[in-house]
Amino acid sequence: MRVLVLAPGTRGDAAPAAGLAAAFVADGHDVTLVAGADYAAYAIDAGCAHVAITASMTPPGVHDGTENDERSGAPGVRAYLASLREYMDAAASTALSAVGSSPDVVLTNAISPYGHDIAEHLGVPSAAALLQPAEPSSAYPPMIAATRDLYPISNRLAGALAERVRTPYDPACARVRAELGLLPEPRSTAQRRRRRAGLPVHHGISTAVLPRPADWSDRLTLDGFWCPPPRPGWGPSAELTPSSTPGPRPSS
Repeated sequence: MRVLVLAPGTRGDAAPAAGLAAAFVADGHDVTLVAGADYAAYAIDAGCAHVAITASMTPPGVHDGTENDERSGAPGVRAYLASLREYMDAAASTALSAVGSSPDVVLTNAISPYGHDIAEHLGVPSAAALLQPAEPSSAYPPMIAATRDLYPISNRLAGALAERVRTPYDPACARVRAELGLLPEPRSTAQRRRRRAGLPVHHGISTAVLPRPADWSDRLTLDGFWCPPPRPGWGPSAELTPSSTPGPRPSS
């Protein structure tokens, strides 16, 4: 089976996706990982192909030492949102370029729901592979309010409302559907349609951290953490390695 894993985002997105990809490779499947160019090593260690997203998630100048504070012209919220939209658009284009791998299944993360559109176009199944619970539930608040428990009824209501909030990847989803010749469909509408169709949603979360919510359907699973494979020859630094020579005993 050929598996296309979409993992745009930061190291925190790419590393668990590589761990999941490594499990597929170990089972004899061919895997292509779409992730940031900086995370090629994860794909190599997992034994899968890497299609690099070369765009940056941050505005120009943020990492070159030129930013200080607002008075010095540091990027503001608008600049960050503009960069995110550009990154999401570039990530969607990279995902489309990976279709040449002829996947038999597409796995998406929280910021690449257009992967389901790609799968729909190809006529293959897709599934979500998430690192945070996104399904509206009485057991937890939506991620945008994750620091406050809103209590059961409000948690579920807030989760449903959060699905209608516009995101930086909405334009990318719309463009992908248009380029693939699919009918226009708002993201929230697509989410409801796929939920009714039984779209599988896997979570790289341990039940020791998140007990399975009682109001989850069978299509949602808690699979345990997806840890990336260790680098060959890796070892802890000297500061983290216990000394083989016992130190002096404390005086009594």
